[in-house]
Amino acid sequence: MSFSYELTYRKKNSLTKEKSISLYLTNTPGKPYKKGMILEESDLVNSLLFLDKGKVSIINQEHKDLCYQERFVNTGDFINLETAFSKDAYKGCYVLVETSNTTIKKVSLDKINSLLNDPSFNRIILQSLADQTRQNQKKANQLRFMSSRSRILQYLWDLANRKGKKVGFEVVIDFPPTQLEISIAAGTARQTATTNLLELRKNKIIHYNRRSLIFRDLDKLKQILDESR
Repeated sequence: MSFSYELTYRKKNSLTKEKSISLYLTNTPGKPYKKGMILEESDLVNSLLFLDKGKVSIINQEHKDLCYQERFVNTGDFINLETAFSKDAYKGCYVLVETSNTTIKKVSLDKINSLLNDPSFNRIILQSLADQTRQNQKKANQLRFMSSRSRILQYLWDLANRKGKKVGFEVVIDFPPTQLEISIAAGTARQTATTNLLELRKNKIIHYNRRSLIFRDLDKLKQILDESR
């Protein structure tokens, strides 16, 4: 499968899922949130939260001496999907709004239970759970078998495939993950992510700032990734 075909295929599937979920929630009002605002554990227990716009992170503080970012959620996904099956799924967690002009829709559990009787909606939910499980398994395998450098390169390669927009010979991601988010996603220290990003920029493989991440030479990135394994 060529990169350009894979990019188109994955983006099409992502857009289809987002539109499909949104279609079922058309009559559900969304509430705007500002960057830095917090949704408490009670919000995660009593309803399902659909991220209609923006980006949030789930913070786990179940252990008194440890507080960490569990994962990030992007537009078009449920923030706490597992709550539909277990109210204890997000015990000790809260949601931190990461972007301005974020919009979240709260969906009652009664409505979700009703929607789950629809085979089409049921398939979407099962696919979302399967995708999340697959991503968690992939990350666990990377932490076990790959070096920190390889994990960062793999994350960037997957990011280009999953969210990149083809512009000429380059691939662009608007408002990309921060260096901290990249380090968390790759399971490395922030300094390790910074060092590798600077090296890739120096070698003109990427161009990176707060507003965009531009992949200038994906073939070279893939080559470096293969050599690092």
